Amino acid sequence: MSAILEELENQALQLSPKERGELIHRLIVSLEGEPEASPETIAKAWNDEITRRVPDMEVGRTK
Repeated sequence: MSAILEELENQALQLSPKERGELIHRLIVSLEGEPEASPETIAKAWNDEITRRVPDMEVGRTK
């Protein structure tokens, strides 16, 4: 690990959990870009997908 990376890690670990979460979010966005949908829209889409899949699992059509 480079010295700069080690120093950044040490500094990041001094942040509060909330600040570390914000830093993580910013780093991910810098790699992937902002999501196209809001967190609420994404959560609803996952809930809809789960609702769709559960009946298949209950009758044994899928694992």
